[in-house]
Formats: sequence, C-alpha cells, structure tokens
Amino acid sequence: MNSNSFQIEILQKLSQRNQSEKTKFIPIYQIIQQTQEKNEENKQKQKNLQQFILTIISENNSFKTHVESLQKRTTNTENLSKEISQLKNEQEKLIQSLKTKTEEAKGSENKLTVLKTKLENLTNDSNEIKAIWNKSKKEKQEKEEKFIKFKTEFDNLDKTFLSLKSELQKMQNLIEKNQTELSELIETNKHISEAISSSSLNKLLQEMSVNEEKMKQADKRNSFISEAQKNVNGKVTVERLKSVFPVIFKLPEKPLKTIQKPHENDILCLKYSDDGLFFATGGSDSIVKIWDSKVGTLTQELTGALSGVNCLDVTLNEHVLGGGNEGKIDVWNLNTGKLSTSLTGHVGKINSARFSTDSKKIVSGGGDRSIRIYDLKTGYCEFSLSSESKCFCVTFSRDNYYIFSSHFDGAIRIWDFRSPKLTHMIPNVHSKAITSVVVAKDGDTLLTNSCDNSIKLTDLRMFDVVKTITHPEYKTGILSSPAIFSPDESYIAAGSFYGSIFIWNRSSYKVEKKFDNEHKSPITSVDWSPDGQHLVSVERKNRIIIWN
Repeated sequence: MNSNSFQIEILQKLSQRNQSEKTKFIPIYQIIQQTQEKNEENKQKQKNLQQFILTIISENNSFKTHVESLQKRTTNTENLSKEISQLKNEQEKLIQSLKTKTEEAKGSENKLTVLKTKLENLTNDSNEIKAIWNKSKKEKQEKEEKFIKFKTEFDNLDKTFLSLKSELQKMQNLIEKNQTELSELIETNKHISEAISSSSLNKLLQEMSVNEEKMKQADKRNSFISEAQKNVNGKVTVERLKSVFPVIFKLPEKPLKTIQKPHENDILCLKYSDDGLFFATGGSDSIVKIWDSKVGTLTQELTGALSGVNCLDVTLNEHVLGGGNEGKIDVWNLNTGKLSTSLTGHVGKINSARFSTDSKKIVSGGGDRSIRIYDLKTGYCEFSLSSESKCFCVTFSRDNYYIFSSHFDGAIRIWDFRSPKLTHMIPNVHSKAITSVVVAKDGDTLLTNSCDNSIKLTDLRMFDVVKTITHPEYKTGILSSPAIFSPDESYIAAGSFYGSIFIWNRSSYKVEKKFDNEHKSPITSVDWSPDGQHLVSVERKNRIIIWN
C-alpha cells in the first residue's frame, strides 16, 4: 500500500515537473514562429536563411518528439534530465546561430543596397556617355554633309570654269579667224582698187560694196565676241545672234559625222542651240545629251528625269527643258549641268514644250488634252487650257501674243496668250493627227506635218491651207516627227518612216534633195543649225547623223 502511494506521488511530481518544463519552451517556440514570419517576408533575398529556418523547424519537431518520448520514459528520470539538459544546450545553440544568421542577413541586405546604388551611378554614367557619343556622331555627320556640299559646289564651280574657259577659247579662235578673214578682205579690196582701171566700173563698185559689207559683218562679229568676253553671263537674244551671225545657207550634200548608239535606247527628240554651237538629244533612257555641233562629240549629260524625254527646247544657251511620260517637265541649267526645277500638272505623256521668245514662260501640251503655261522663274503653272483633242505640238508666235497648238483631230487651235483663251480653231487642216507646227518668220504662215503623210502651209490671215506637199515615198516617222524650215525659209525638211530625209524647195515645192540608205529606222527628228551650214537627223534606233 505504501509502495503504491509512493509511486503515485512520484508520478504526480514528474507530471508537474513535465508541465513546468513544457511551459518554459513555449516562449522559445513563439520566437521561432516570429523568426519564420520574418524570413517569409525576405525569402527572395535570403534563400539560405529560409533553408536554415526550415532546418530549425525540423529540429523543433524532433524536439517535440523527444519531449513526448520523455513522458513515456518516466522510470528513468536521470536520463530524462540529461536529455532535457542537452536539448536546452542545443536550443541555445540554435538561438545563437539564428542571431548570427540574422546579423549576416542584415549585412547582406546592406551590401545589396550599396551595390544597387553603385549600379544606378554606373547607369547614369552610361547614359551620359551615350548622349555624348550620339552628339559627337551627329556633329560628325553634319560635318560630312557640309564637306560633301562644299565638294559638290567646288566641282560645279570647276566645271563652270572649264566651260567658260572653253567658250573663251572658242571666241578667241573665232576672233583670230575673223581677223584673218578681215585681212584677206582688205587685201582683196586692195587688188580690186588696183584693177579698177582695167575693169568695168559698175562691176568693180558692186564687188567693193559686197566686200565692204563683209568687212562690216566681220567687225560686227568681233565687236559682239569682245562684248561677250567682258560679260560671259550676259544674255543675248535670238534676234541679236542672228543679226551678228547672218545665215549663209547651203543644202546638205553628205554625212559629215555619224554617231552610233548615242543613247542606251531609242532617240525621241532633237534641238539645236540658238548660236548653233551645240545640239541636244533626248531619248527613252531618260537622259538629255549635249553634243558639239561641229565635231559631234559629247560634251555634257543632263540627268534627273524620271521617264523618257519626248520633247526638247533650248533657250539662249542657258536652260534646256525636257518633257516626259509622267506629266513632268524638267528644266536644267546648262552652266551647272544640274536640274534646276521640275514643272508638274499634266497627267500622262507630255508631247511638246517650248520656251517663249523672251525665255520667261514655258508652254506645254500633252495627251491629257490640256495646254499649260508656266512661269520659269517661280515654277508655277499660271494657266491651264482645255482642248477637245490630244495635243501633239505647241509653239509661241514670234511676238509672244499667241500660242499655236496642233491636235489629234487634225485641227490647229490658236490661243491668246495674254488672256489666255481660245481665239480661233482651224479644223480639218489634216485628215489625221498633226505632229508638228512651226511659225514662219513673217508670222502669217504655219508649217505643219501630219500622220496623213502630208506637209501643209496655212495662211493665218485667211485661216486656210494654201499649199499641200506630198511624195509617194514619204511617210511621217512618229507622232512627234517635225517638218522644219531652213534658216532662210527657202526649203522645208522632214524625215520619213523609212529612214529617208526629204528636202523640198519652197518655191517649186519639188524635192530638191532626198537622202536614202544612211538611216535604218524611222526618223524621229531633224533640225538645221541657225547658220544654215549643217543639218542634223536622228533615228529611233539610236543613230545621229550630222550632214555637211
């Protein structure tokens, strides 16, 4: 009995002690819980610490298991006391280790903050360096563009200088030639004076009068050239040029020079300069080429057109215009060789474009049935006139008061340039499309060519056809083929579809000359030099012939 009561008492004391010991570990457990919560908040930055906390939780679970086992091992109190003591030691170690890890985590967090600050500083420095680099790159690009601009301007000035130098040399050569001619004329006049006693007086007087006129012309040419040397950029009118360089017309006899494949593709148009020193050609390769009229060498290429060049005109050796297939007229400056302006407004193909006689305006006609008038200085289209039929050719009257246009319906329309408006229409001039129209020097006669294979002269005073010129072998070349007057207007020339060139005498209207076998494809254009010494013809299949 006493033995049982003693055991009960021992068990009660052990139970009380056990309860007391458990109460001591509750705060420790709470500390562990709080630590775990903190670690959860920083788990992204402190993975190692999280792993450690998980280890502590595992150890704590093991500790609970030991406590539970202690309840069962009541018979061995000494071992239980030792185990509890060991657990306390381990718990203290765990707490100390936890403190150490916490301090290490704080230190890592401080280092991370420092590294972030350094990274931000490096980023700012990098942005500043990048900005400086971009600024330097931009400045370098601007300097390169300025260098290219200056180089281009220098090249243009160099070309202009060479061109002026060449012109000056030509003028000097011409002066020397004229001086030689003058000396010869003086010598001839001297011989005539010596022979006056043995010849007919009237005949000698006539010869002297002719020689005197030639001497005056030579002096006049020298005076003009000297004036041009002093002022290279001075403008000279067509009338002034013709008065200084009178027409000494000769019918062509034979080819002087043949230029093979001057363009990459078809040649479509041709125009002589006012002084006859060069002529221009345009083709489907979108390039205008300038040729020396005496020797037939290429002197300049004008580029920048976006389509084939269908028509050309030259004004006072300063500008060249070219009309294309996309409704645009390009104007080049001959001094610089550069495209100076582009005139727009037409829709589709431009068939014809001409400068006014004062070189201030441009008139154009196209397949869109419109006739447009542009101001060369501003580049603006000042007027747009509508017609009932496609326009194939336009030209100004010599006084710039009127515009003459030829059309697909075979009619000629006359427009008042000052209004501007349609003032008169001459219907049925031809039975088919009129390919060209030229105003005679008297201002009262029009020369036209047509797809009906005839050439006609129309009197503007009666608005009626006064002469029709045909030939069994003549067929108009293309829709822009011209018929032209010789410089003295005593002959008419035109090229045929079969490659022949016809020259009619204007007095008899009979064929004076006919050149066969030199061209192998349709003649697209012909033009006489202003001095009447040369005729140039171009054919579609890429050949130019200068006739002497």
